Amino acid sequence: MSAKSRKTANTNVTEFRNFFRGWLVRQEDYLDELRSTLRTCDSSDEEPLRALIGRVLAHYQQYFEEKSRIANLDVSLVFSPPWFSSFERSFFWIAGFKPGLTFRIVYSSVGDMSEVQVDRIERLKAETRADERELENKLARIQESVAAPPIAEVAKRGERPLVDGENDEMDAVIETLRGQMEVVLANADMLRTRTAERVVEILRPAQNVRFLAAATELQIKIRMCVDHIQNIMQELHILSAFCCLRLTKNGDAGETRETSRFRASFFVWNLIFEVPLKILVVVLYMDCGVGCRY
Repeated sequence: MSAKSRKTANTNVTEFRNFFRGWLVRQEDYLDELRSTLRTCDSSDEEPLRALIGRVLAHYQQYFEEKSRIANLDVSLVFSPPWFSSFERSFFWIAGFKPGLTFRIVYSSVGDMSEVQVDRIERLKAETRADERELENKLARIQESVAAPPIAEVAKRGERPLVDGENDEMDAVIETLRGQMEVVLANADMLRTRTAERVVEILRPAQNVRFLAAATELQIKIRMCVDHIQNIMQELHILSAFCCLRLTKNGDAGETRETSRFRASFFVWNLIFEVPLKILVVVLYMDCGVGCRY
């Protein structure tokens, strides 16, 4: 990547980080408003509920619009977004939450649906699953094409500099792949938003407030999870560094062996405990068994 390209990428990341930071603050404000409404609202007065639902949906639409803008500039940033931690990205499906998660949230937060509503939700769920599989297949074909000619042929040429014709060929292939990735991402985001909008159409206003509160709370809790895990791991790594420093203080062979044993023990601790710790924190933070890819 050229210096100019790196500068542009860094600018895009900074811009989205700034937007996302403010967006998260507003998201917490909306969660407070949703919770307050749940406590005090009169379900027979639907107009204020509809107004709140509209504002929350517009808030999420703002995120998707800004995400689309960044994707048009550099789609690779959106598929591996540095404004999310690696832990958060491990929950992703095509650069965002899986649309099917919507139904888990609905069933865990809305317990008073009518038979007609349940039937409509189930039909929408089946349609969404089919659309998810179609997008997964499209993305798999794109990934497989990376290993196919002409990219594979160019890769086999090793460190030899590319001549003008080869550069043009490679640029054309990369541009095609970029365009295909943008299309898959746009369709995935469209499926996410369309699924949520159709669910909102099926549910009554008071039910929608509970659904949106649960969805918003889940996203915030996942992010809180990350903060807690990072704080815990930072403290543990500081502790390990301090212990190693103490063990190697005098520099004799015995203490060096102790240091090696300590480092090995800490590596094993990371291996057998850090991952279960992350899983445990997620389980503790997530209400009502919504634990699936987000």
